[in-house]
Amino acid sequence: MKLNQRNRVATPFGDIQIDMENLVEQLFGDRTKAPQPTTGFNPLVEVTEKDSSYQVVVELAGVDPADVNVELEEDRLEISGEKKASQLEEGVASLKQERLVGTFKRVFEFTKQVEPDQIKAEFKNGLLTIVLPKSKKVLPRKIKIDVGE
Repeated sequence: MKLNQRNRVATPFGDIQIDMENLVEQLFGDRTKAPQPTTGFNPLVEVTEKDSSYQVVVELAGVDPADVNVELEEDRLEISGEKKASQLEEGVASLKQERLVGTFKRVFEFTKQVEPDQIKAEFKNGLLTIVLPKSKKVLPRKIKIDVGE
């Protein structure tokens, strides 16, 4: 079975695009017969800062939490792991493979010290959320002003 469903944006060159894609398939073979998964990917992240903490949220849909490693060394947070390809049952052929698989590594450096013993990490609904409380040494403090007479 040959799949010819592609996401296209309507352009004046649409027919040329189809012809070129067909030519590439003829020259290099049908990509749907032997999908080539990628060797790695870069998960999307959101990093926010509050007065008292940093928060890092990483999109890891399809990743087993057991395959994720989170380490903090001084002011450097490293998140690494692997998203494994799904195993097909015998007699089942893959017709299309677009899901990214492989190893990943993201590194973040923080400008303020964090409390390593108070870091919390939660994996829920494909999102890894890490909260890194700032060190009390670096938190802003209100200083009382004495009025002298």
